[in-house]
This record gives sequence, structure tokens and C-alpha cells, in this order.
Amino acid sequence: MTRRTLFAVAVAATVLITPNAGRAQEKSGEGVLTAESLKTILEGLGHDIEKDVKNKDGKVIGYQIELKQPKSVTHPQITISSDGTVFWISAALSKVENIDAVPKSILGEMMIANDKMGPCFFHFDSSNNFFYISTFTMNKAIKPKDVKRSIDTVAGNVEQYENLWLPDKWPEAKKK
Repeated sequence: MTRRTLFAVAVAATVLITPNAGRAQEKSGEGVLTAESLKTILEGLGHDIEKDVKNKDGKVIGYQIELKQPKSVTHPQITISSDGTVFWISAALSKVENIDAVPKSILGEMMIANDKMGPCFFHFDSSNNFFYISTFTMNKAIKPKDVKRSIDTVAGNVEQYENLWLPDKWPEAKKK
């Protein structure tokens, strides 16, 4: 074998056995969001950036915006995963001091709603006692219209399912 052939074999073997070898190229490809391109898109869609969202190392990975809607105001964080492969939107909805006090009927309805509103889903973060709504998509071929559609989907589900995440709307709250 010639040196050129050996080099080609070595490169091919490295790409095949290294799990993240193709990701660097994928991350910098067209339509792959970075924090910088995400900010440009959000501002182009008319959103004001409330604050930068940073990872534990202090690197900006996304932004928080304000969404004003007829029934609610939310502050979703729109971020890129640490490995750059996933685009996330996540909004804190309501704080619940005691998860055991949430009516089982509400938790059951949240599970049913998760099935209906995919790719969005409700979840509870026990580290801060907040209900959230989140969605994600693979960070490939993302265009401004895709970001807008994802934001609009989250916003629509926040409005539609307000009776599930807002404790004042729970049937038990109306009895008090």
C-alpha cells in the first residue's frame, strides 16, 4: 500500500470508530443553530432578549424571551444543547410547593395532554418545584420559520392547557 492509501484508511477508520467525528462538521453546517445565530433569529422575529442563558461553564447557550399572550405571560428559555445537536424551548409555568397536593386528576390530565400536544410535554422539576412545558427538535436544517413555529406551538399549548398548569384553575381551588 502507498502512503496515500494508508492515510485514507486511517482517516476512514477514525471516522467510523469515533462516535462524534461527524458532529463538528454537522455543528457548523448550514441550518445548524448556534447561540449567535439563534439570537439573530429571535431578534429578527421581533423578540426582545431578556437575558442570556449560560451553561455551568458560563458559555452562552441560548436566550430567555417574554411571550405575552391573551391569558398569560411566560418567559421561555430557548437554548442549544451542550453538544449542539438539540434545539430546546422550555418555559417555567407555575410553582407548586407540595407535589403531593396536586390533584391526581390534574396529573392524569397532564399525561393525556402530553400525548395530544407532542412534541411539547409537561414536566415537573423537583429541584425548584416548578411545572414546565418543553419541546425540542434535532438541530439540523433549522430556519427562522422553524424557530417561530416551535415558539408558537409552545405558546399555543400554554394557553390551551392553562387549566392544568395553573393551580388557581384546578377544580379543588374553586371550592376554596
